[in-house]
Amino acid sequence: MNSIILLFSLPLWAYYVGTVLLVILSIRAGFQVAVYRTRNGNTDAQPPINTGVGSLLGLLAFILAFTFGLSMSRFEARKNFLMEEVNTLEAAYLRTDFLPEPYKTNMRKDLRTYVDLRVEIGQHPERKDEILAASAELRKHMWSIVDEMAQAPPSSVPYFGLFSGTVGEIININNRRVTVGLINELPDAMWLALYLLTCFAMMGFGYLFGMGGKSNWPLSIILAFAYSALIVLIVDLDKSANRGGGIIRVSNEPVIELQQRMSN
Repeated sequence: MNSIILLFSLPLWAYYVGTVLLVILSIRAGFQVAVYRTRNGNTDAQPPINTGVGSLLGLLAFILAFTFGLSMSRFEARKNFLMEEVNTLEAAYLRTDFLPEPYKTNMRKDLRTYVDLRVEIGQHPERKDEILAASAELRKHMWSIVDEMAQAPPSSVPYFGLFSGTVGEIININNRRVTVGLINELPDAMWLALYLLTCFAMMGFGYLFGMGGKSNWPLSIILAFAYSALIVLIVDLDKSANRGGGIIRVSNEPVIELQQRMSN
């Protein structure tokens, strides 16, 4: 496990505090560089400094917007896949009415248990690995029932093709959900670039303060809080599924409602 992944395993409040401190230290570092240069008789023209700091802020704004857009689109994809899975599971449950016994009873039992696991993973995200493993076993068992029906005479399971396609779609949707939710995260290089640009831009701010001879602590703290809040928001959007939930979560209410419909 690399150091970046270890950082993302911290609770959000600790991550926010650490980012605030990093921004403040960057501003202070830029301020000290400007003070040192001024004391040694190096006076820089203000317009080029303003242009340089403005360029850094522009690059920072670009990468913030880019990473936020990617994280938000991934969050929306997780919501869409959740609804798609709920619809497919409900369709499979209703189509069990077309199955003869004992396939009908066995498949309904598996589908109810599968939905129960989906509800449980939303309530206990810390048990994610255990629940995902149990869900995988259930999918195997459901497919074994489909395979058993395939061996039966066609006249005994007249709607086999319709139902087997639904079970296959359950497996496909799960694979897409796992890929989008747990695998396709923002690459570490992008996080590194975001933090480097944040540090450089904040050092530019500090350098401007140093050239003016005043540290301007109130503005430094406001900048630290504001930029850190946005960065932690992006982290929460991108890492909430792997972290076991965060402040911003995909609502599990559709799965809970499906569970209630299945129990009636």
